[in-house]
Amino acid sequence: MRHHRTANRQPVGFTLVELLVVIGIIGFLITISGVIIGNMLGTSKEAATKATIAKVHELIMERSRGFDVVQDSNAQVYKNVERFKRIPDAKSTGFVDYRVGFRKATLRQSMPTRLLDLNALTMISGGSSQTVVPPATQLYTDFNTGWDTTKHQPETLSSELMYFALTNGIAFFQATNAADQFTSSEVMDTDGDGRMEFVDAWGKPLRFYFNPTRLFRPGGNGASLDQTLITTMFPSLSKYNLNSDPDDPNGKFLQEFIRNYLVRVNPPNNIPSPPPAAQVNAALVEFENTFHTPSTYQVPLVVSAGPDGELGLYEAPDAANFGHLAQPITDSTGTINYDVLYDNITNYQGI
Repeated sequence: MRHHRTANRQPVGFTLVELLVVIGIIGFLITISGVIIGNMLGTSKEAATKATIAKVHELIMERSRGFDVVQDSNAQVYKNVERFKRIPDAKSTGFVDYRVGFRKATLRQSMPTRLLDLNALTMISGGSSQTVVPPATQLYTDFNTGWDTTKHQPETLSSELMYFALTNGIAFFQATNAADQFTSSEVMDTDGDGRMEFVDAWGKPLRFYFNPTRLFRPGGNGASLDQTLITTMFPSLSKYNLNSDPDDPNGKFLQEFIRNYLVRVNPPNNIPSPPPAAQVNAALVEFENTFHTPSTYQVPLVVSAGPDGELGLYEAPDAANFGHLAQPITDSTGTINYDVLYDNITNYQGI
């Protein structure tokens, strides 16, 4: 009889070490896949946000171009300013200065950042107050009708006003139907107050600043330009003279605004010469509250807070902190947190 020896056989399967290696590889691949997918989703949302901002930007530019056409072709558009031609003390500064004020106030009303932007513009000439631009009463009334202020959140106001103005406001004969250009994912009522807002792809309201001059000059009148902010938020504007008001390059309207202030706060025909520095500074503050930082470039800004949701700017209704001029938020030492601003998406970043 033959005896068959059975060879020693190794058990079939993986060792614990091999299993741990495989699990580690799978975990690594899952992690990498998650990062890649997350980046793809983030890139997709950024692209969608840029597309929305681009459409809003074009509507704003269309409205501005429409105003220029009306301004150049329709003499009646200046019917409130024409009076100043016949007022003796207006000759010292010239009719053009009031045209600048008319332009600033009318465009401000047509694309408001805050409800105060719908107010009238009055100037003192011939010893009496004259209305250069009447208040946008109808737009103000229409916006407030059905607006639930108990649900309203301040961060939505500039976006609500921008949407309402572009779809209901002064259009300067432009026929574009703004509401039809946006999808339900681009327009929402995020705070439930009855006013629609333009939103980014993360579902957060876009912000609108008609004159974001505090982003150019955070320190206000007389302060230096902040090149870091300009490079971050307005990379396409470096070729322009940012130390000048494009509407008023010679500063004539600014000087007339200061003169108007001095007339108001001093006894009739008794303005000190030279005027007190405190009064001039107060006039400059009033100019900022009414329009923008003096002698500073201005362009309308549409901005998304990006994926982190942190805007890094004061909200438009915050008048105490020049929120309507996009004043950057600072820490207790007055230092701007530039990192918060870097992922913001604007209409001047190659969209």
